[in-house]
Parts: sequence; C-alpha cells; structure tokens
Amino acid sequence: MNPPLAWQAGVVEMAFAEMYPILNGRRRLRDIERAVDELHGRAAMMQTGLLNRLNQSWQSGPDCAPGCDHCCYVRVHTTVVEAVRIACYLLEAKLPADLSVISEQIDSFCEIIDQVSGAAYFETRLPCPMLVERLCSVHPVRPIPCQTYMSWNVKACYDHFISNMPSQIPKLDAMGQAIGPLAAGLSRAVVESNAGPAWVSLPHAVRAALFPGALKEWQSGHDLFRSCEAPLSPG
Repeated sequence: MNPPLAWQAGVVEMAFAEMYPILNGRRRLRDIERAVDELHGRAAMMQTGLLNRLNQSWQSGPDCAPGCDHCCYVRVHTTVVEAVRIACYLLEAKLPADLSVISEQIDSFCEIIDQVSGAAYFETRLPCPMLVERLCSVHPVRPIPCQTYMSWNVKACYDHFISNMPSQIPKLDAMGQAIGPLAAGLSRAVVESNAGPAWVSLPHAVRAALFPGALKEWQSGHDLFRSCEAPLSPG
C-alpha cells in the first residue's frame, strides 16, 4: 500500500475505533456528541494545515464566506452519528421558536424531495432546510461532506448551482481525500454496530432523530434510520 493510501486507511481505523465501542454499547448521546466533536476537530486541524500550505504556495485561499450559500442547494448524504449530533445540537442550542421553524422547513423539504428523482432535484433549487437567512443554522456541527466543500471561485459556484450554466468549480480535491476517511470510519462503525445504514440523507435523518422519543428508541436498538438510507456515499 502506498503511503497516502496507508495514511487514509489509518484515519478510517482511528475514526472507527473511536465510535464503534460507543455504538455497540449503550449509545449514550453525550459520548456520541463528544466523539463526533473530537473527530470534527481533527478535520478542522487537517483543513487548517492544507490551507496554510496552499496560502504559502499560491497566496490565495477559498472564496467561501458567511452568506455564500450556493453549494447549500445540493443534496447531502452523511453518517447516522453526524445526523444524531446535529439533532442534539438543535434540541440543545435552539430556542423553541427557532427549532419549530427549522423543523417545519425540514418536514416541507422532505415531503417535496420524496416526490422527485435525483436528476429533478437539482432543478427544484431547494435550499438545505437547515439554511436560515442564508446562514447554516448548524454550522458548528455541520457534517464532514459540508466541511470538505471549498471553492476558490464564488462566481463559478453561482453559475453552476444557481444559473445552471456549465462551469468547472475550482475545488481542493485534497480536502476530501484528507477528511473523507473520517466519515468512512464513522460509517463503518454505524454498520458494524447495527446502528443504521452506511449513509443517510441528512434532512431525513435529522427529521427522524427530532421526532419525540425517537432517539431513546434508537439507543435501545430500534432501527430508526433505515428509511433515511441514501443510495450513495457522500462526495
């Protein structure tokens, strides 16, 4: 195995080793939150390292900034534990009125998206239901697929996602290659502990987790997320 692949395999094993015992045990939500946050922290450190090296070489960085939401119109697949982390964040950090708004947006989104095919989804121009006033309402705990998406040209994003014009978005592929193995390790832990499918649709899984009493049932072994299964892995 060449060094990059060996390093990626090591990252997968590290994420798996961190999450599997938690999911194969009592599935304490606090333990899941802690583990996901720690792995996201490692992802942030990898991002910083990559961006620092790029800035030294190219004197440039990503165009992404608060309020730039063009990529928030694509479908997001994630892991069960990251969806659980987001649901816990919403329940803990949001006022009841704000949570009600987001929950209604998620319900509406899922009802619409369940009626369209994958190709038609892009044409609906539906924003992520967790987008509020062009800002991610769960940004501190956003899933790894969202963390890996960085563009060096916001105009190219607008042309591609909003204007439906053929446009090559300049992205850093190394970001996904560096951070993606973390998600792969979490996914493997979920599957091997029978905690859910490998990948889930983010809005559907968060909606399932927000249903009153659902997380307690999942902790006791209920197959909460099977109906949220996504056909493909993120990326």
